[in-house]
Amino acid sequence: MLTGRRGDARELGQTYGLFAGAFVGLLIVFAMLGQYGLPDPFIAVLVVALTLLSFAVIGVLARTLSEPHFYLAGRAVPHVFNGLATTTAFVSGTGFVGLAGAFFTGGSAALALVVGVGAGFLLLAVLVAPYLRKSGAVTVPDFLAIRYGGGDLIRAVGLLVLLLVSFPTLAAGIAAAVFIFETFLKVSATTALDIAVGTILLSTLLGGMRAVTLVAGAQAIVLLVGLLAPAAIVSARNYGLPIPQLTYGYALDEAAAVGGTLATMASRFLPFSDTSWFTLAGATVSLATGIAALPHLIGRSLSAGRISGARRSLGWALFFIAIILLTAPALAAFVKAAIFNEVVGSAVEDLPDWVYTYGKLGLVKICGVDAASVIALKSACAGAVGDAGLGAGTIAVSPDIVALALPDITGFPFVITALLAAGGLAAALGGANALAITIATATGYDFYGRLVAPLAPAGRRLIVTRAMLLLTVLLATAFAEFAPGDAFALAAAAPALAAGAFFPALVLGIWWRRTTSVAAIAGIASGFTVTAWHIAATWHGAGSGGFLGFGDPRVPPLAAGIFGLPIGFLVLVGVSLVTPAPTERQLDILDAIRRPSRDPVLEAGGA
Repeated sequence: MLTGRRGDARELGQTYGLFAGAFVGLLIVFAMLGQYGLPDPFIAVLVVALTLLSFAVIGVLARTLSEPHFYLAGRAVPHVFNGLATTTAFVSGTGFVGLAGAFFTGGSAALALVVGVGAGFLLLAVLVAPYLRKSGAVTVPDFLAIRYGGGDLIRAVGLLVLLLVSFPTLAAGIAAAVFIFETFLKVSATTALDIAVGTILLSTLLGGMRAVTLVAGAQAIVLLVGLLAPAAIVSARNYGLPIPQLTYGYALDEAAAVGGTLATMASRFLPFSDTSWFTLAGATVSLATGIAALPHLIGRSLSAGRISGARRSLGWALFFIAIILLTAPALAAFVKAAIFNEVVGSAVEDLPDWVYTYGKLGLVKICGVDAASVIALKSACAGAVGDAGLGAGTIAVSPDIVALALPDITGFPFVITALLAAGGLAAALGGANALAITIATATGYDFYGRLVAPLAPAGRRLIVTRAMLLLTVLLATAFAEFAPGDAFALAAAAPALAAGAFFPALVLGIWWRRTTSVAAIAGIASGFTVTAWHIAATWHGAGSGGFLGFGDPRVPPLAAGIFGLPIGFLVLVGVSLVTPAPTERQLDILDAIRRPSRDPVLEAGGA
């Protein structure tokens, strides 16, 4: 597999088909055993442990000593399977948990996310990915060095920004895995961290991008089955049709018939409170341009089997992601309908068990307090509940549990909870794998192999890259353990930072011949700085409104790219016009990158 032969796609399809069949078959067996009294904790251990073990085994079996395979999977990934791998790299734990929560909280914010995601993949597929693939670059900093020249400075600037964008997102992926383990599988934080780190290292350390790609195929299957199957079961049971994308409107009607609006709780995964037109537009633009410039998504395009395959793989990724985007509102609607039917109008004594289960974790509040016990709620709701029972405004459910608590809230067997948890873990670990190999490749290839020791042999470069990968994962684990909230906040800001820093330099670098190396450096630095300034000012409460919107808490970090993006473009264009034009060599490289052909690479760059 991943040899570049014509039969790779067929072989991969057969292998993953068998994996999917075995996974679904095991779930059916576990569900039957659960009906015969198999304890819930044992079911969870079997489902999750076997899933994670399969990821680790695939990662070990995909080990390689070849630089091209370690860095870019040999540039031999068929486009369908590269699309699957891109799906897991993008969705991650934040997207899996956060998307359903966004739809649960409010439709306008969720709509901005959906439009931004779709537009982002279109921009990446049309404007960026095929041209970076043709350049022969190994990383985004490598492309900047190939396109602009200018010595090592632009590579170093690109590497620094890549690390600042990618590292917190990696930590957030690990923190999301720990959240799922703790909240839904009742695993201690220490054990959860050990399991998550062990799985990530086994999936990446020996095989690099080759292993990440093959593991991602299995993770995508678990992710899609874990998301679609529970939603389809709820849809079939409640509305007679196992297509949740077509039936969730009935669930919304049920909730509307009861009347009222649920109280809100802030999301840690996708914080988004203000829904003014400026914020929604800013989030859409920031997310779209950020997705088109995220280094770990571009890295997936660089491993495509052919230049045209980079665009096709993104088309398949958008197809799979569209399925997830269309399923997330169904999950939110089913949970909302269940809450309105079973909780709204009930007496405190009649609340279902799941209210207290999640209330003890601070994820469900009633009458303004954690729903930890009947006694606590009776005291808090003494003057707020009349003969009609609890009103919708007294009930607040964290949007972070909507996707994974669906089985508990809708009354399904625990095996469905274990399945959803496995899907969430597959998403979290898949995103973490992609980020870890992106950071390791950049530090090993760009920093060590190009800046520090350009004459080092391939074997030493691989050793350094593996050491960097190990160090990166351990540092991200420490960040996730001690500051998970900060990791989630910075991860939400990652697309905005990528938009402000990389998008102008990538797009103008491909589509405007006059762009210069000095201008690219200035554009990257200024776009990143302005975006980061707004994020930091908002984070530390710089005040409402700020200066030209900077530090305005109503503009979330996710939308901060709306400030850095135009600055990056303006600085890049302005500096390009006042600095010497690119050399003939640089223009020849640009022409070769843009010229339609089947050339495998422009410059292999040692990979």
